[in-house]
Amino acid sequence: MEREISTGKCCFCKENFSFEEMTGHFKSCKPRIDFLHKLSEKPDSRKTLIYHLFVEGRHQTAYWMHLEIHSDATLRHLDQFLRDTWLECCGHLSAFTIAKKRYFSELFEDPSPLWDQKNEKYDMDVELQQALRPGIIFDYEYDFGTTTELALKVVSCYERRGRGNKIQLLARNNPPAVFCDSCGRRKATLICTACSWSGEGWFCDLCAQRHACEEEMFLPVVNSPRTGQCGYTGHSWNPLKTIKDEAPCSCGSGKSYLHCCWIQDALWEKKEKSREAFEDLKDAAKNKKFHYQEEFQAFADDRMAGHNREPDADFLGLSSEHMARLLYSPFTQNSDIVRINRDISPKLYKKAPIVKNAQFFLSALAEEEPLRATAKGNLPVQFAKKLFDQIEDSRFKKYISFRSEENSMKVQTLRHILQKGGWIKKEKKQFKLTRRGLQLLKDGFSEQHFYRLLDTYAIKFNWAFLDRYPAFRIIQDSWLFSLFLLHKEAKTYTEDTALVRYFIKAFPEIALEVDAFYSSEFDYIACCFSLRFFERFCEYFGFVDTRREKQEDSYSEKLFIKMSPLYKEYFIWEVQ
Repeated sequence: MEREISTGKCCFCKENFSFEEMTGHFKSCKPRIDFLHKLSEKPDSRKTLIYHLFVEGRHQTAYWMHLEIHSDATLRHLDQFLRDTWLECCGHLSAFTIAKKRYFSELFEDPSPLWDQKNEKYDMDVELQQALRPGIIFDYEYDFGTTTELALKVVSCYERRGRGNKIQLLARNNPPAVFCDSCGRRKATLICTACSWSGEGWFCDLCAQRHACEEEMFLPVVNSPRTGQCGYTGHSWNPLKTIKDEAPCSCGSGKSYLHCCWIQDALWEKKEKSREAFEDLKDAAKNKKFHYQEEFQAFADDRMAGHNREPDADFLGLSSEHMARLLYSPFTQNSDIVRINRDISPKLYKKAPIVKNAQFFLSALAEEEPLRATAKGNLPVQFAKKLFDQIEDSRFKKYISFRSEENSMKVQTLRHILQKGGWIKKEKKQFKLTRRGLQLLKDGFSEQHFYRLLDTYAIKFNWAFLDRYPAFRIIQDSWLFSLFLLHKEAKTYTEDTALVRYFIKAFPEIALEVDAFYSSEFDYIACCFSLRFFERFCEYFGFVDTRREKQEDSYSEKLFIKMSPLYKEYFIWEVQ
């Protein structure tokens, strides 16, 4: 494989430098110097101990990065950063080796005999200042099967004023140009995992079609030392991206306001509203006399109930009282807010992907039941593969090596929903149709079944299932408010991030759950919300029409959302 000379991009000045030049460049990078100067001038700035780390693939040195990390960050923070930037595919274990000590992402009482028994073993909840020193070189491994090894070095350790992000990417290699092993003329875009071990598995799109191996053996070429391993397909998050049309944040961080202090200001505004309501209560009670505590409590309750009935701009004109009902009683007590049209035309909901998938699943199960569950309680592999071929619509489907239902989120999710909704059951280690499932196949899919699917998915199914984000329970609990958000702001195609702003404005407390020091809070929440609400809920139920636009020089896509005809007919909003 012929590769270009390794170059990388500085995250501050956006200029390209060779691998050898990059370390020295940071000392003279004017945008970086200005950024540090502004950081030190903040009123609350204090001295912070910083480690400058250099990271590279141990056996793929064309992949490298420079980063800064606070000394009070833990190895687990660094582990999560490396996973999200370069490595994460299937939630494998990982470990750092530092001065004959091994720090594991998970510790077990009976560790595998394959692991080095000579090293002392610890978990990753150790601060860097306790484990590292200037000049030390240490190792990192991700996945103890198809292992990706990284070499890390503490380039320097220094104090500076101002906190900034806990982990700050300084520079990262540009994607190395790897040419097709077949034609030698075009850049490789795919890797054959069966042939890559011999060093001749890199193909352009055209040569990949002529290659003898099956389509399932290919993975996309990505800018990562894990390229071509396990099921790694890269990430849409690009740590070098900037949003040029956003005003710089006034705090001097160099970031746009949206990706810096916007959420913190939203939190402050929320607290300020609560404080103003409390001050109003104090002023109203000042000249009144109360003989019993119960009298004051009744007065206070009545006063606060009045506040809670007032429209709130953060809730798009709904009141706090409306919001409480949408959150805690979404299917009852809301007829003055929204009604569900139970007389909707079957032609509309039968087009929804979840309806088509459910009907296919139940029909297939009726032909083969009873199906014996695997040792792990999953669907038998042949049946699961049949479902996978029919219902999996991921753009990376052809790169998935299917071995069980756990390899497909769509298959596993559908099985759980049909089981929780009472259409199928697992009895004596066998999957069977229930009476409800048999009745559906006999009478056809009705609105009653669609309503039950909605209730099951919205209330009983865990939206955080296997997506590796924090719980962020408010995303699921507020599903009906988020549908109202579509009613207000998505009448025409609207970018998903624009809609996410309204959600975060309504629930800024979600930022308190973010432990993502490598990216902005907004980006992190937006990715999770878009995945769980727009893609896995709204698209699956046919509530939105979507349009995706591929971004230049990136693997990411912009997602645009608008209400679908089904949504407009099914949800009748009484509030405008």
